[in-house]
Amino acid sequence: MKNSAELNSEELRKAIYAGNFTKVNAFIDAGRLDVTQPFAYANATIWHFLAGSNKWEYLAMLEKLLKRYHEIIFNSDILNGTAANGLTPIHWAAIVGNIRGIELLVSYGAVPTLTERRGYTAKDLLEQNGYGNLTGYLQTILDKQHELQREVRAKHQEKRPVENNLLEEPPSGRKTFEAYPNFYSWLPFFCKKPQYSIEERSLLSDKNTHNTGPTSH
Repeated sequence: MKNSAELNSEELRKAIYAGNFTKVNAFIDAGRLDVTQPFAYANATIWHFLAGSNKWEYLAMLEKLLKRYHEIIFNSDILNGTAANGLTPIHWAAIVGNIRGIELLVSYGAVPTLTERRGYTAKDLLEQNGYGNLTGYLQTILDKQHELQREVRAKHQEKRPVENNLLEEPPSGRKTFEAYPNFYSWLPFFCKKPQYSIEERSLLSDKNTHNTGPTSH
């Protein structure tokens, strides 16, 4: 197990900020990145730093890490975490007009409608920073997610028609699933039937929509 001082070091943050992804990959391969914890600088996570740039290298690394750590992401609320300035990774992406970054984050469970401290959403931040022409793309992302969410929930209910029966009174001495409130959130990972895609897992997870995230670099 790595010493906490070896994780999310200032050296790693500077490599990310400089776009030195050869060095970043070396840190990751050495196990010196914790994707659930912020860096000391601005209390921002790697998701903030990667989303806060439109450069293709950052987008490629963002997509790579989302895929690599998807199970950790789905079992946490890290993509909705706020940095010291109260901004989430999606807010950082909106400030620089990184609509592709927003789309990637949303597809892995980030909530695009959260507000920052002043009450602004990602849409507001796009408009305020000169990217009003991208708000239509953002709305398309939202509409697509809402439609997928409806479809997945309907599919989810069809695959579990007896769920309500499991919550009724069991024989004496047996525990009900009520004792394990997160039981069904584990099913997509551990049951072979039903199986869900990565996108479906993200949509089915109950995300906490409270504000918790970055600042400008």
